[in-house]
Amino acid sequence: MKKLVALSLALVLLVCGFFNFTAFGAESGRLFGDPDNDGVVAVTDATLIQQYIAQIVVLDDEAKRVADVDGDGDVNIIDCTSIQQFVAKLISEFPGQPSENDDVQISTNSGLQEGTLPTTPTETETQESSTEVVDDGKPSQYELDVLELTNIEREKVGLEPLEFAYFIYDCAKFRAKEADSYFSHTRPDGTPWYTVFGEMNVAEQYNTAGENLAWGHTDAYDVVCSKQGWMNSPGHKANILNPNFKYVAIASCECADQKGTYCTVQLFWG
Repeated sequence: MKKLVALSLALVLLVCGFFNFTAFGAESGRLFGDPDNDGVVAVTDATLIQQYIAQIVVLDDEAKRVADVDGDGDVNIIDCTSIQQFVAKLISEFPGQPSENDDVQISTNSGLQEGTLPTTPTETETQESSTEVVDDGKPSQYELDVLELTNIEREKVGLEPLEFAYFIYDCAKFRAKEADSYFSHTRPDGTPWYTVFGEMNVAEQYNTAGENLAWGHTDAYDVVCSKQGWMNSPGHKANILNPNFKYVAIASCECADQKGTYCTVQLFWG
């Protein structure tokens, strides 16, 4: 219920508001991403999907078809995320839908000069992968496994592996806790996700940054490589394979409303 209230509040907090989406209209005239059939793709549509997942409301077959914006045959949290990203103008198209423009931009260009970044992380102790995340200032084994799988995907296309961004790890942990209760790239106070850097007094400067979010995943493979993972979502994949990124902080927490699963954040830095 906490997630449903938070998503409803996003109607007020998202400054980008509503805008029409007509590029991918179905034969029936229903818009993809518009299960409430009011003619616009909005946060209310993501809320309706959340209510459907929570078995609070029932969607008819046509509403479920247009709610499945990633085209994977299932209406789930990934579809909610895609709608939120679209409304926030973080993506210009829905995953799995045809478009003349295949480029998906999620990164934010700060216009700042590149700063000096710490490149030698502190030594970490290996922990057993578990949904009980120990907040001892060191990445969990789960988070390190996500990093490893991320770098495997980058190496497949000839990109340099990302280094763990210890200097923004606290920012990633903070965003994971925020996203667990308010799953959006817009923060609970209505500001963009990257304002966490200033709030937590990160001294280093960046030229480009990006964020990936996931909720309800059980392990590192699930969040990165599965059918519903980041590598099967164009916007998330674009961040993972962005050659301008050099560092990534990965943080997670146990989902409060779905015990035994993770809310996971990647903060990319370049």
